[in-house]
Amino acid sequence: MFRRRFILVTAGLFVSLLAAAIFILKDWRSNSSLDAAQAAQAAMVHNQPEKAMLAARRALQLNDHNRRAQEILAELAGKSSAAIELQWRLGRWPGGKHDIRFCRAAAAIALANKKYREALDLYQEAIQFPQAKPSDQLLFARLAAFSTNPTEMAEGLTVLEGLKSNPEVEPEARRALILSAMGREEFEIAKSQLDGWLSGGLTGTNLLLGLDVYSQIDQKRFNELVKQGFSTFKQDGKMCGQIIEWLNQHDESDLAVEYSKAVDPEARNNVYFECGYGDALDRIGGWSELLDLSCTEDSGQTEIILR
Repeated sequence: MFRRRFILVTAGLFVSLLAAAIFILKDWRSNSSLDAAQAAQAAMVHNQPEKAMLAARRALQLNDHNRRAQEILAELAGKSSAAIELQWRLGRWPGGKHDIRFCRAAAAIALANKKYREALDLYQEAIQFPQAKPSDQLLFARLAAFSTNPTEMAEGLTVLEGLKSNPEVEPEARRALILSAMGREEFEIAKSQLDGWLSGGLTGTNLLLGLDVYSQIDQKRFNELVKQGFSTFKQDGKMCGQIIEWLNQHDESDLAVEYSKAVDPEARNNVYFECGYGDALDRIGGWSELLDLSCTEDSGQTEIILR
C-alpha cells in the first residue's frame, strides 16, 4: 500500500513539475519573442534593416504569432532578403487569405515588386476583415486614389477624405489626397487641400510637401512658405537642416542662405543645420563665409581639446 501511494505521489509530483516547466518555458518564449520584436523595432528606428530582419525572424521563431514581428517583416518587404523571408513565411501561413495578416504581408510584397494591381486587390481584401485598422484603409485608399479606374479612384478619394478626421492617419491621408490631385494635374484642388492643411499649423510633414507642391505651381507662395518654415522652426536645428537640404536638392540654395538667418544661434550649431548650410554656401559660391565657419568650428574644437 505504501509503495503504491509513494508511486502515485511521485508521479503526481513529476506531472506537476513537468506542467510548471512547460508553463515557464512557454512564458519565457513569449517574453523573449516580445524582447526580440522590440529589438527589431529599435533597429527599424535607427535605419538598420538587416538587424531588424534578424531580430524579427528570431521573434517569430520563438512565437510564430508575434504580430509586431510579422508587421516589421512586411515593412521590410522592399529589401530583397526580407521579401524572400516573407514569401517563405507566406507559404506556411495557416489560413492563407482567411487571415488579415496574410493579406497585409502579401500586399506589401506585391507593392515592393511594383505589382500595384495585385497590391490593391489584396489591400481591398484586408479592409473587409472586422479587425481591419485605419492604417489598412489608408494603404488601400492611397493606391486606389491613383487608379486609372474612375470608380476605384473615387472610392479611394472618399475613404481618404473620411480618414482626415482620424488622428492616427490624418497626415498621410491628406498627403495622399494632395499627391493624387497633383498626379491628375488638378492643381487648384491640390492647392486648396494643401492650404487647408497648412492653415492648421506647420508640421515637418506638411511643410516639406508644401515646398514640393508650391515649387511647381506658385513661386510666390513657395518663397513665403520657405520663410515661414525657418521662422516657425527657428529653434529646431534638425528641421531647419531638412528645409535647407530640400532647397539644396532643388537648386534653391540662395533662399536657404537668405531665409535661414532667422534661425536661432543655438539651433545653428545642430549638425544637420551645419552640414546643410555649409553645402548651401558651397553651391552659391559663398566660400568666404564657409571658410569663416570652418575656422570658428576648428577654434571651438581646439578650445575643447585644450580644456
